[in-house]
Amino acid sequence: MYVIGRKLGILENITVDSIAAIENEGVSLFSMLFGNAVGLVETRKGKLYERKEVYAAVHSALRCGDILLEKTPFRLTDKLIPGYWGHAAVWIGTEQELRELGIWDHPLVQNYHHDIRDGSSVVEALRSGVEMNQLKGFLNIDSIGVLRREGLSAQDRKQIVLQTLRQVGKSYDFNFDVESLEKVYCSKLVYLAYNGVDWPVKRS
Repeated sequence: MYVIGRKLGILENITVDSIAAIENEGVSLFSMLFGNAVGLVETRKGKLYERKEVYAAVHSALRCGDILLEKTPFRLTDKLIPGYWGHAAVWIGTEQELRELGIWDHPLVQNYHHDIRDGSSVVEALRSGVEMNQLKGFLNIDSIGVLRREGLSAQDRKQIVLQTLRQVGKSYDFNFDVESLEKVYCSKLVYLAYNGVDWPVKRS
């Protein structure tokens, strides 16, 4: 503990950690206000939106645990994110896929039977938090990328799905802190779902 101004009593318990926590909360608040404001700016609908042939092709190709990437140049947030892809999500699969994996009756999956049967098999971290959404809504984009790790076993896919579902309901991490577990942002969702991968991370 670093004591600041011992004679001032009220400051005796201020530590470097508590100062850092106050700073982080300030950054988080600013990021949240800025992100929510910028996130409202959308100039049009995506080029893939409501295209039935695109939906059918993507839906039939997806497998449990696939990573979805999107490009949305018509949203202001897309201009502020480095790289081509601006958002990531995880496909947890349909009822049939989850039955084939043998986890449809898993207690965690049972909590989301209604959502999955309703077509909400895309798990994504949005400003409102980690949600389950339909592929139809996700396809309000211009480009889609699907990543699939080679050599995934059925057991691997089970763990990815379960680990993804454990994030549902968590708040959005406006601090973008990959080390915390309480809050999640989009690429961190993938990071947590694929916890056996040695992802390259750096502090900035």
